[in-house]
Amino acid sequence: MPLARGDKLGPYEILELIAKGGMGEVYKASDPRLGRAVAIKISAEQFSTRFEREAYAIAALNHPHICTLYDVGPNYLVTELIEGETLRDYLKKPPSQERTLDIARQVLEALRAAHRAGIVHRDLKPANIMVRSDGYVKVLDFGLAKRMPTSGLLQTEDTVTNLSVPGQILGTVAYMSPEQILGQEIDQRSDLFAFGIVLCEMLTGQHPWPRESRWIHCTRFFTMTRPRCRPLWPASRISCSARIAKSVIHRLKRFSKILPARRLHKRCPPARSPG
Repeated sequence: MPLARGDKLGPYEILELIAKGGMGEVYKASDPRLGRAVAIKISAEQFSTRFEREAYAIAALNHPHICTLYDVGPNYLVTELIEGETLRDYLKKPPSQERTLDIARQVLEALRAAHRAGIVHRDLKPANIMVRSDGYVKVLDFGLAKRMPTSGLLQTEDTVTNLSVPGQILGTVAYMSPEQILGQEIDQRSDLFAFGIVLCEMLTGQHPWPRESRWIHCTRFFTMTRPRCRPLWPASRISCSARIAKSVIHRLKRFSKILPARRLHKRCPPARSPG
């Protein structure tokens, strides 16, 4: 049963419903003990496997660009409340090139922190990236996250290990890497592939492989040789091809090669953290 304003969930007081989906509901709530607003994500089931995975993943991470976990209940997670809009909505009015690169840098910093902690997100997409009103970016929803066996170490071609059950497809099809779509083994390069698609959308205003449906997307994905990436800015020389190479061997696996970090830091000062 949906909660109403004023209802209690443990020590928290419900303020309003923020979002609703197949996995559950997200509410804005108040924590009277600390006098702060929080977000409460309620599972449709009694602490499902996905929720448990998300709790463990977020708890293992401590980074300014990753949503912070505050508390865990019998069927809910309590996280920081992020005031802003998803990147999906934010891109409806194309931002400047400088702003786009700044957002990309912040997302990469979040992914780099997760990978160094041995965690693969597996469902990176614009809907799981929040942009606050002050320009700060937060990566959300680690419900499909998977821990890498060799925690803290980025894998190379010689150290790829099994992070998912063969034949099992997890994630959002439009942002899946080839190995995810085929239910094969994955590593952190699957996240980099998803980031490449997000980056293409930010730079071009469209998905690199236009699709009308899930299955048409898969067909086009495997038959089109090159993604359609035409930068919104003629002067932009950033290429997405290596980020979303269909062969995992040819795909970039080092964050330092994805974006010219030093140039980004000079051209795009990091957004200020509150306080």
